[in-house]
Amino acid sequence: MTRKTSDLAQTVWLNVDCLPSFSNVHHILRRHAPLPSRNPNLVRTRMHRLALSNTLATAAALVSKQMTRAFSCSTIKKIATEDAPAAVGPYSQAISTGGFVYVSGQLPLDPKTMKFNSNDDVALQARQCLDNMKAILKEANSGMDKVVKTTVLLADIADFQKVNAVYAEYFKPPYPARACYAVKSLPMGALVEIEAVARTNDTHNH
Repeated sequence: MTRKTSDLAQTVWLNVDCLPSFSNVHHILRRHAPLPSRNPNLVRTRMHRLALSNTLATAAALVSKQMTRAFSCSTIKKIATEDAPAAVGPYSQAISTGGFVYVSGQLPLDPKTMKFNSNDDVALQARQCLDNMKAILKEANSGMDKVVKTTVLLADIADFQKVNAVYAEYFKPPYPARACYAVKSLPMGALVEIEAVARTNDTHNH
């Protein structure tokens, strides 16, 4: 077995073993080259070496094709629904890609009026933010139960307990990871803004 062929065998198997999701690659490689690629001592004749070289070349091409397909299938999809407020700037309501949906920070805007549902009740504002998020996640073929991370922005940290009480109504254990910050001000004078990252059921997007 030549050094070049041996190196190719090692490289192919190293890459395939690092990609357990590509079960069809494993199946084809183990079916067509189970012994030569694993036991170089069995490759004694020129015919065997040639067969091994061809098999490894085919396997390498297959691995490359599978990897390219996996990454190219991770498209970026814009999520938009009339059941949540339209974007008020150069951003999308959410973006779905790679099996996840990234929801932009939701303000307490009523999607029908594009006005706050309350100007001074932080609990009502938090509820509207989460209702907007829920509508966007539904449009993205996801849901509140698939949220893995949220970020809560408050105009006043003293409002944390009120917002937290409403927040707890929308999520169940295991609760998503969360960060909460008090900021100097929020867009349009909002009291609260909430963003999220969630898993999606869209199998065509990962």
